[in-house]
Amino acid sequence: MAKRHNKEGSYPKIFVFFNRNLACFLYFLHYLCDIREKYTKRERIFGEKKNLS
Repeated sequence: MAKRHNKEGSYPKIFVFFNRNLACFLYFLHYLCDIREKYTKRERIFGEKKNLS
């Protein structure tokens, strides 16, 4: 019983740790998506210039 209780007691810490990492991961993904959008816009501009020339 004591061991089971210890396992249950350790779950909240794991979930808090996971939630923090998940939040950081989602923020990082959002940042990467912003960079990708800027990069694709830049590519489109360069592509248009190449087509014009």
